[in-house]
Amino acid sequence: MSQQRRCNRLILVLNLSLLVIRCSGFTQCQHNTKTLSLRRPLSIHKVDDLRRKRSTTALFMSTGVQMRPHANLAVRIDEPLVPRRAKSSFLLKTMKSIVGVILSDAVKVAVLGVCLLVCVSLVFRSSLLRDRVVNTWKMLQGAALRLADRLLPKTEGVPMEFTEEDGGWGRCTLQSKRSLGKTSFVQYDFDLPKSELTLPLQMGQQVSLSCLDSSDSIAKGDFYVYLGDRSRRTGTFSILAPQRNSDDEDGDMGFDEANFIRVLREDKFVNDELALRPGPSKLEYRGQFLPVTKMIFIAYGVGIVPILQQLKAVLPEGSSSVVQVDVLWVAETRDDFDIIEDQLEAEFLKYPSKLRVQMKVDNLRFNTLADNSKIESAIPDFSPGTMAVLSGPSGVSLRSRSYLVQRGYPDDCICIL
Repeated sequence: MSQQRRCNRLILVLNLSLLVIRCSGFTQCQHNTKTLSLRRPLSIHKVDDLRRKRSTTALFMSTGVQMRPHANLAVRIDEPLVPRRAKSSFLLKTMKSIVGVILSDAVKVAVLGVCLLVCVSLVFRSSLLRDRVVNTWKMLQGAALRLADRLLPKTEGVPMEFTEEDGGWGRCTLQSKRSLGKTSFVQYDFDLPKSELTLPLQMGQQVSLSCLDSSDSIAKGDFYVYLGDRSRRTGTFSILAPQRNSDDEDGDMGFDEANFIRVLREDKFVNDELALRPGPSKLEYRGQFLPVTKMIFIAYGVGIVPILQQLKAVLPEGSSSVVQVDVLWVAETRDDFDIIEDQLEAEFLKYPSKLRVQMKVDNLRFNTLADNSKIESAIPDFSPGTMAVLSGPSGVSLRSRSYLVQRGYPDDCICIL
């Protein structure tokens, strides 16, 4: 009996609690309900909407569940309501900083400068490579030329005889006269009586030529033989002369030689005969420093002609005591170097360690060697065993000798051709 009472009491307490909960829910719904003041009659559709809302409110009141207001935002279940901030990694921040620096003007200028330096370096390296290839090719050419000089038979020919019966004179024939390229010189070619004959001239020796002019007066001159690029070395020879007026020719060659060239140019024709014989030899060393180990050749204009002949004599190994040769060739124009530039280059390729050639442009008929600093620096100082050889117009050679004496060269170690 006592247990039944306890159960009844418990059921009563539960009912009372349920009633309190329902009352509290009803009260809260009343507080949340708004009163609408209608200023104008509602339409049929709005009345239906209000009825639905009231019925819904009554339903919630009966069930004790609180009605919540509808949301005005469009919400998707697969996306968050508030967008999450993208997490930027350290690498991304670093890349953005680097791109910003690269796009700056200072970096653009620096990159452009580096590119230019790289291009210059590549060009410089390519030029160095090209120079090495060219130098290697020239060394091979020089070796081939030296080998050809040793192996190929030399065409010596038969020396031409000059007898006392004819006064020591022989005869030759004018073959041609032609301008030598773009130079200011004319080349005169002569044929000997026979194709196998050669002129018996020593190193530094000239050939004397003589003929009659239009008035039957004798014209005579001494000239150095010009080797040139003739393929036939026997039975012929050539000389060079400047193509100037008479006054300039007198200064370049002397009166007799200038007069002979004038007659040769104006009065003589192809196949005309002339007289010839071996001329004077002017190469002489009067110094006291023996043996001669160094030779310095200073040539002006056509004065380079006898220098080439002497180079061919002293440069080959074992041919002389000379171990070093310097050649300074001065010409009025760059075109004048075409006289024997190729022959000089060939000799240099054969003996690059023994021969040094320098070519300068200047007018030494009016200037001196001391007036040109580049020419002055090309002439080495004197040392015992050195011989200086000057070749060219007499006036230029005399002034050059005075200059060398001032530089410390003994006068007896200077030879004028």
